[in-house]
Amino acid sequence: MKKVPLYVVVLFVGIAFASTGFAQAKEKPAAPEKPAPAIKIYDIMACNVYVDFDADYVDTKIMKEQHKFLISFSPAGKGVFVPDLIEKITAYGPDGYKVEFAVNQAFDAKNKNGYIQDARYGTYWYMVNLDTGFMKEGKYTIEVKCKNGEVLTQSRIQKEAPSKALVSVYVKKKRKFVSLTPHRNLKRCRPGPR
Repeated sequence: MKKVPLYVVVLFVGIAFASTGFAQAKEKPAAPEKPAPAIKIYDIMACNVYVDFDADYVDTKIMKEQHKFLISFSPAGKGVFVPDLIEKITAYGPDGYKVEFAVNQAFDAKNKNGYIQDARYGTYWYMVNLDTGFMKEGKYTIEVKCKNGEVLTQSRIQKEAPSKALVSVYVKKKRKFVSLTPHRNLKRCRPGPR
């Protein structure tokens, strides 16, 4: 009978232990991933807007009759960039109406769609202005799909009568109203010497 060298037996036993997991180092369990901060809808707006000035600040002609959607969120915490938490924001309305918010775009006068951050309070809101006329009467819902799988919604009812009444009074008596368009009336609005 041949003698098997001792080191071959030790090597064989060592491989057997390693393959069964017996000799493997115990690893610390991974720290649980921190859940993304939750966001909460603070308020929404879905309304008609009557624009009675030229949009010379964006070099385009715009319709006087417009509408807009706005959604604001409660503060999510210091240093939280809310757009990173949102997958999609959509506004729905009567007759299949649907408009998408630009989730990862900052709002400005040219794109008229995106987020606005108020750093003082740590709040974010999204707004989309639509130069396509007034809204139809009916129910409008803004839906937020979060990256953590949560879906938030809030709705309001749009009625035509109040908007029509306000615009009608304004158009008939607009000379009595003071224009608040700063790019045209800045000098006139400054107080004089005392």
